[in-house]
Amino acid sequence: MVRIYLSSTYSDLQDYREAVYRTLRKMRHDVIAMEDYVAADERPADKCLADVRACEIYIGLFAWRYGYIPAAANPEQRSITEMEYREAGKQNKRRLIFLLDDKAPWPPPLMDVVTGEGDNGERIKALRNELHQEKLVSFFTTPDDLANAVSIAISQPEDHQPPPPPVTPSLPQLADRTSPRCAAGGYRSQNYPRGIPPSSRPRGGLHCSHDPARRSDARNDE
Repeated sequence: MVRIYLSSTYSDLQDYREAVYRTLRKMRHDVIAMEDYVAADERPADKCLADVRACEIYIGLFAWRYGYIPAAANPEQRSITEMEYREAGKQNKRRLIFLLDDKAPWPPPLMDVVTGEGDNGERIKALRNELHQEKLVSFFTTPDDLANAVSIAISQPEDHQPPPPPVTPSLPQLADRTSPRCAAGGYRSQNYPRGIPPSSRPRGGLHCSHDPARRSDARNDE
């Protein structure tokens, strides 16, 4: 069982939070969420940051609202949602980020760019741009889509990375056609009888037909 902190704005992502919360509880994780003590965006910042520090994994859900900005003890005028994200980074917590897909339909009243909040949407836009650079970031469109993505991400080891694409090995350079000894003659493949096992075959594959050393060896064998 892992202790997980679930962070997001509330009123715009309520159904999404519920889907994630339910999924994580079914996985028998200990989930810390604002619903446990107050179902509103104006939650106490000190309590939230203490809960972030007490967790093992931080999960951040982000749509198009920047969120509530406490007036007291907040010189940088950050929202609680952004405070939680940065506190998790400061404490070296594992951070799993989930962004609402840019193309997903969304109610205009739940978008800062429409309501004028968060500097007319500029704060959430800047934060989303930063979140795009996270190592572990996924995108969602529906509550079920999000819950499934969260369950997969939680099940992966912390250092999990997508496997690199297969690399086709290049053939080694078999010979140098600019060699002075081969300038006049070119190359001749060395064929072996089918009955000779590979382990008994001479090495060399391709050789220069005008190599004096090879011609001398051939005469001595006759």
